[in-house]
Amino acid sequence: MSLHTALIVSQLLAKMAVAMLHQPAYSPNLAPVDFILFPRIKRTLKGVRHGTLEGVQPIVTEKVYALVQCQLWKNAAQDGKNDQPVV
Repeated sequence: MSLHTALIVSQLLAKMAVAMLHQPAYSPNLAPVDFILFPRIKRTLKGVRHGTLEGVQPIVTEKVYALVQCQLWKNAAQDGKNDQPVV
């Protein structure tokens, strides 16, 4: 099913030979990392060009590691604030 269901839009897309990508209403292949981690990495790499995959891999690895470390630090700090007695 296409998101563009209006007849006029469908006709225009067909006239312009735009390839339609049909997406499922629900996709179990999408994970929260697609919406949280990747946009943050993309923001830090915006405007930076690398000629090869080998050139960008170390930079992406570094950014992922930095984000994970930052999140672990935040979680550790948050855990210390919510000390509750255990019964």
